[in-house]
Amino acid sequence: MVVAVVVSPGIGTTVHQLLVKGVTVYVTKLNPKYRRCFKHNFPNVKNAPNCLRNVDILVSFNEKITHRLIEWYKPRLVITTPQYADDVKRKYHWVSFDLNCSYYKVPQSRIQPFFIGVCGNTKTIVLEIKSEVGRAATSNQAVAGDVINTKTYMLHPYNGRSLYKASLPAPTINKKHWPIVSEFKPCIADARVAPNGVRSLFVDEVAALHGINIPLPYLSRKDAFGAICNSVPPPVFSVVLDIAIDRVWCNN
Repeated sequence: MVVAVVVSPGIGTTVHQLLVKGVTVYVTKLNPKYRRCFKHNFPNVKNAPNCLRNVDILVSFNEKITHRLIEWYKPRLVITTPQYADDVKRKYHWVSFDLNCSYYKVPQSRIQPFFIGVCGNTKTIVLEIKSEVGRAATSNQAVAGDVINTKTYMLHPYNGRSLYKASLPAPTINKKHWPIVSEFKPCIADARVAPNGVRSLFVDEVAALHGINIPLPYLSRKDAFGAICNSVPPPVFSVVLDIAIDRVWCNN
């Protein structure tokens, strides 16, 4: 049995993909509002058996306590981000890479960093993981028009730009885009449209641009928007996780 601990799981990013591989998942620091959105009732680490002291996979994005979790769980595979990878470098064979999400079926030009550490006697596994993730990229970029029904759209112009073409990947969506998204209601008939006929995005469209296709019924529109922006796009994470698990466990 492969056991994983997911720290502060984001909406639609981690636990859903772990289920695909049949991994037993324990979570810690899960937002109670998020728990209601998940179809599966993931057990909390606090209620885990003693055998959880040694887990197989640790997934921890944007967590300052990652180094403590590594000491406690002694995972064989660690997936995290570069800013929290110092302990991984000292104790694991590791590899780091940045992925353009638009080449992994996410219609957004977000650059997502990954840092992977593997405990073992060979360095070749991490190099194989990086190589296979690179080969998994599609030849064509996903574009905003793949998931939203409009030729142009607006986002809050915090960076000096407000109009975007749906024939290109969307820019990196972040919380600074919220002010203009907040003006648009869930129903298209209620949306306020600019004089040139261009409209902003709805929250569910923002989720689609992030590769998230699960409903968020228990979150306010603002909380849902923040959860989307803080998450790792699911299609990208799924590719990295599947390849990492296949390479680590097929080399047993």
